[in-house]
Amino acid sequence: MIPVEPNYIQSRDHLDEYRVASKAVSVVSAPPPPTFTSSPEDIMNVSHLASSLFQRGELRNAEVLYIQVYKAMTLREAIGATHFRTLTAMNLRARCLAYNGDHKDAASLASGTYETIARTLGRRHPLALESMDCLVHIYRAQHCFAQAIATAKSLVENSRKTLGPEHPQTTRASYQVAASHLANGDYYTSESGFQAVVKCAEISMGKNNPETLKYTSKLACALLKTGQIDEAWEIAVNVAKRQVVLYWKPQVSPH
Repeated sequence: MIPVEPNYIQSRDHLDEYRVASKAVSVVSAPPPPTFTSSPEDIMNVSHLASSLFQRGELRNAEVLYIQVYKAMTLREAIGATHFRTLTAMNLRARCLAYNGDHKDAASLASGTYETIARTLGRRHPLALESMDCLVHIYRAQHCFAQAIATAKSLVENSRKTLGPEHPQTTRASYQVAASHLANGDYYTSESGFQAVVKCAEISMGKNNPETLKYTSKLACALLKTGQIDEAWEIAVNVAKRQVVLYWKPQVSPH
């Protein structure tokens, strides 16, 4: 079994990407028409639409599409339930369930998908790391903090061995450990964890990267929890100013 711990959540951290996704699927607000078939072209098109809906926050519609993609893929003997594309769709469907609050179903799906990926592609495959990341989020949402911390630590170890210590995904995994400690009330442990994450993110991604700003904001939360109010206030204000500069852009109509 996978060690006990999720958060690939980028929520509103990438507004430009969301706008691009919104433009790309501006005509799509519901599942595909009945003409959807299991041809490779349809499978890929619907998969891309589902990913765009997921990024736009239309999780229910995205989930319906992922279910259709999964069924279409498994119906095709040439693709099968263990094909890379099928497993990718299942990972994303698990995230849809998790972000919709369906944590029990999400945990079952994510755990099963992880085991399938680990068996067919290996436990250090990027898709396996994605499943582990999702499980951390789910465990935290279920208040299973010991499981969240243990799984996050395994995620860090596997990410370092697969991607390297400075890869953004490894930094995100370290963030998961710190966030899980924070949720568990281990405030001083989470503070030191966030300090290391922010330092690494600033070097590898830059101080004004959306991910770096998210990590820095969480550091302020940890500082506040440990009673370091002035430091927390200073960091929070600084992050808010940089986010305003980063996100305060005129909304350009795609038409």
